Amino acid sequence: MNVQNPTAERDYIPISDHGLIGNLRTAALISIDGSVESYCIPNFDSPSVFARILDKHKATSTTWSGGHFSITPTVPFTTKQNYLPSSNVLQTKFLNDKGVVSVTDFLPRQANGDSTRPMLFWLIRRVEVIRGKIPLLVECAPAFNYARDKHTTETVPDESVASCKQDKVLFKSDGLSLDLRYVAESTLENVPTPDVKLNLLDLSARGHLGPAASCGLSLEEGQRVTFVLRISPEETGAPKIRPNQERADELGVPFEKLIASAAKMRPKDDPLLTHALLDHLFVSTNNYWSSWIRKSTYQGSWKEAVHRSALALKLLIYEPTGAVVASPTFSLPEFIGGTRNWDYRASWIRDSSFTLYALIRLGFTQEANAYMDFIFERLKNKNPDGSLQIMYTIHGGKDLEEIELHHSTD
Repeated sequence: MNVQNPTAERDYIPISDHGLIGNLRTAALISIDGSVESYCIPNFDSPSVFARILDKHKATSTTWSGGHFSITPTVPFTTKQNYLPSSNVLQTKFLNDKGVVSVTDFLPRQANGDSTRPMLFWLIRRVEVIRGKIPLLVECAPAFNYARDKHTTETVPDESVASCKQDKVLFKSDGLSLDLRYVAESTLENVPTPDVKLNLLDLSARGHLGPAASCGLSLEEGQRVTFVLRISPEETGAPKIRPNQERADELGVPFEKLIASAAKMRPKDDPLLTHALLDHLFVSTNNYWSSWIRKSTYQGSWKEAVHRSALALKLLIYEPTGAVVASPTFSLPEFIGGTRNWDYRASWIRDSSFTLYALIRLGFTQEANAYMDFIFERLKNKNPDGSLQIMYTIHGGKDLEEIELHHSTD
């Protein structure tokens, strides 16, 4: 448990004070004070949108900012971070004399055997009060393409929310667009739904190349707000089906039934954002991880710690090809200010064999079989002398381009 003072200058957070979440496509690093410090989307080796873990001067930088998505109390607090049991769903708690707030972070996964729903490449952050009240500040400040690309930010009507009229924030760069949405709800009777208003925030003085979004939250027990950051769906020009209570009354059907019918008519990658959908994604993601770890055959000492390590190793698997990424982060030096800061978001055959050997010892053979398929595919395109490379991209490519990010060291 750490004591945090939000008024103090924020320094580097030790790497040990972070939790990792993932969906077997990419991963995000969450600091113990509630900030997404590293996130590349949609794949491990995609350009970053959040990379504050690499900021040279952090919040005081006037040269560049790696980007962040923070949910942090505005008053002094203590914090602790843990995973839900047998899961890679991460929970960060903020505590002080006035209350306790929980932030639950995950990248959605389908439950095993659920092939009827597409995989949603969303970053979901659920904020809820366990006891009392603690004021929070939310900042979403993406920095596209390793903080090299400028972007625009605007608030636009959110056509994906069925329960009420509200806005979302749209971030647009040349190569990628993201949108930030939310669902506010009350989980207790006689407790009102919290008010949420996303505002634009100018952080150019801190090195950002486009406006951020922010909002203040003052939640009480029984109130919950869930933020969803995703790649913005392409506009097809087709009308989006959005039900409302008035239309339900006209048809004489329950509003929930109208929502369910309308959801079937929307694109599968842009479903209606509802409480029920978010609950389903949380449960299915938690079930995916718990179902996977239950396949372990390990019965030795320190079983809980061994299984936690196995869950961490599983996060390094790139599911589409079976490749094992050496690290889900990039450019972290061996020590702060050091020059040995390579990009390890590739698959080394030697390193992968160590990871897979550990998983096989625990009874997880599917990952080893998938990686062997990855290697067999590489054998179809051997080097001229008949050899394999020592490393490949997670997609199986031979050419591993290196880019020097000079702006991050100014």
